[in-house]
Amino acid sequence: MRKNKNGFTLTELIVTIALIGVVMIIAFPAIGNLKSSNEDKKYEAYAEVLENAAKIYVDSNSDKITTCAKIEYSELKKYIKNSRVDKNLNCESSYVIVKRSESYNTFIYHANVKCNNGKSWAKDGTLGRC
Repeated sequence: MRKNKNGFTLTELIVTIALIGVVMIIAFPAIGNLKSSNEDKKYEAYAEVLENAAKIYVDSNSDKITTCAKIEYSELKKYIKNSRVDKNLNCESSYVIVKRSESYNTFIYHANVKCNNGKSWAKDGTLGRC
């Protein structure tokens, strides 16, 4: 009887499939974490865009802010130009809370990103309020 030397044995195939399964079990959670991390960075970048627009707005309208003001996206969008982040997100419910500090010469900015897909994001995890 001649033994066929072509191909793999059943044991070799089972071991290979088991190793691939172990690699997939390890890799899938890591890939999922990368996706959520990138999404957080996207919202963080958008919050930074909103805060920069609010700074420009406050430079022009600082007399309107006594202690605290909520600046809506509708007022900020004219100060947001050529932002790739703004074009990729649909977050027109976003706003920035601007508070005048104790020294009365500086402002504290707190962006709150609220998107139409139901996502809300703030740097410290809480939505700022006046």
